[in-house]
Amino acid sequence: MLTCCSTELTPPVSDNEPETVVNDTVPPSAEEEDPPQGGDEGSGDDPDPGTGEGNDNGDSKEIQMFFPSNEEPEAPWNTLEADSLGWDTSVTEALYSFLDVHDTRAFLLLYRGHIVLERYSGQEYETNTAFEQQSFWYWASAGKTLTSFLTGLAQEKGLLDISDRTSDYLGDSWSSLSPDKQDLIQIRHHLNMTTGLDEKITDNTPNDRVDDDCTEPECLQYKADAGTRWSYHNAPYNLLDEILMNATGNRYEDFSNTQLEYPLGMRGEWRVEEEYNTIYWSTARDAARFGLLMLNEGVWKDSRIMNDEVYFNAMIGSSQDINPAYGYLWWLNREGLKIPGSGGASADFFTPNAPPGMYTAAGLNGQFIDVVPELELVVVRFGELNNVNERALHHEMWGYLKDLIQY
Repeated sequence: MLTCCSTELTPPVSDNEPETVVNDTVPPSAEEEDPPQGGDEGSGDDPDPGTGEGNDNGDSKEIQMFFPSNEEPEAPWNTLEADSLGWDTSVTEALYSFLDVHDTRAFLLLYRGHIVLERYSGQEYETNTAFEQQSFWYWASAGKTLTSFLTGLAQEKGLLDISDRTSDYLGDSWSSLSPDKQDLIQIRHHLNMTTGLDEKITDNTPNDRVDDDCTEPECLQYKADAGTRWSYHNAPYNLLDEILMNATGNRYEDFSNTQLEYPLGMRGEWRVEEEYNTIYWSTARDAARFGLLMLNEGVWKDSRIMNDEVYFNAMIGSSQDINPAYGYLWWLNREGLKIPGSGGASADFFTPNAPPGMYTAAGLNGQFIDVVPELELVVVRFGELNNVNERALHHEMWGYLKDLIQY
């Protein structure tokens, strides 16, 4: 459903025993009665205090927000025990069993930046090596949210404006549209999937395959005026890489690394997959770092990575009225969801079991980074699918989390 590319990636199924990581993290001290107050032994920095009150059951004390070291990504990461938060830990094994059945490679749950649950299983992509904490996995379309954030940073630096015409950065011949129709398309339309370009253009091969990744001008044809039609279409998204390169004067990967990844301690990489797609690969902890930045509204420790609060809020809010459950390449847990590939059919919520304030980076085969401001959680799931679609997997996973957290 939520694709990043036209061909599914199918890593092998593993018989390895799952790994629940506990030995390399920093548990609460045995001498402390209260949960830890943050602080990364490897960072040398004191984390900013949290603002929430923890679980409403009254069993947990005030817990400060924790940020892992960005200068030493391998430094210990603080942990919390789920039962110290008053959660129902009797659900944990059922959750893990569900994740294993559905070919999950990595699962992380952060509360105020502290790792509460962390589990790895299966094999690395196209190898027989056990999947572990340092293993890389593909984000698929979840990586679109990195591009959304980078576009906001470029606007903040005055390198572009999302109201600018696409033609200002790609020239006058980037599509097959007439000049007047092409000039209607702005950068914001690439971010909210309303360019009006036809996603059903075939590639003129004997199989007449639809290629919604193709960014050649002959693949970019008129369907509707920009801003009047919502359709999940990869090609307009793929063009954002070139827009950002031309706006910043840097390679897309370099701009991503210097402006976003390195300041957070992320050590992933962008890899070209097929002809038109550049896909981000990283560890699950790297994904959790990005989720933690989002949870803290663009702030990392005492540094504000994104200053433009208007753009940040627009990015994770309804970006248009046609599909109110879609922001700037983020999925929102709101009513009125339009399901990709359904011809515009509506569903209730993106994930009915999850809190309504959640927003999600979502990709092919169930790559999810969930940010839940009202519970101060970040949840990461990497893996494959086993006889279930992405939304069903996500909904059922959040059913277990609802029982665990008791919200």
